Amino acid sequence: LDDSLYNKYSYASEVENNFHHVWDLKNYPFDRQFLKIKLIASEDSSMVILKPSENLPSSFNNTISSLKKGYFIKGVSFSESYINSPFDFVDNKGNFRKKVFSVLTLNVEVNRSGSWLFVKLFLGSFLSFFISLIVFMIPTREFESKISLSIGAIFGAIGNRYFVDSAMSGVQVLTKADIINNIILLLIVFNIVIVTLQKTKKYNIPYLENNDNAIYLSSLIFILSIFLVL
Repeated sequence: LDDSLYNKYSYASEVENNFHHVWDLKNYPFDRQFLKIKLIASEDSSMVILKPSENLPSSFNNTISSLKKGYFIKGVSFSESYINSPFDFVDNKGNFRKKVFSVLTLNVEVNRSGSWLFVKLFLGSFLSFFISLIVFMIPTREFESKISLSIGAIFGAIGNRYFVDSAMSGVQVLTKADIINNIILLLIVFNIVIVTLQKTKKYNIPYLENNDNAIYLSSLIFILSIFLVL
């Protein structure tokens, strides 16, 4: 096409295809995915070099119908590289070498949208931790009730952990979702240890004998831990 605007030649083409992507889920559910689409020149780099256009910046369609709900495209970036080929090439000076192809990689950044996924994944664990704090509001003489409620909180947190694992079946890496659930389980066990120490006479930690102090310390550790993970 004779491009009168830029006084150069431009070409237009469309391609529709399924591209394979290896998901990096270490930061799930706060992960960002970069979908890579590689374009490889068919001629030697001395003849063709692929670069993003400075005059026609790349964009994307905000109404992509095939994008799953809960995702949105944040932007498109590029990276340039070269690959050696097994094909022979002779330059203008008669020098012999292998062809080198230019590679332009489009990185389509995809993010998860909204905070509902966070609530969906961790609401059960947060409620279980809250139940373990309610234990400190029960009088110390009601030790059996406190232990029963604490055990219920542990089972609730474990059940939520399996719910998250089922949503991420097949993932073999430690994700942020796993870390958050493990922290909550440890804090519930920590609260049970405090309840037991308040009951026993053999071991005594004066600061934790006060229920208000126990609630304050456990809540502070919970908030700081979740904040650091996020």
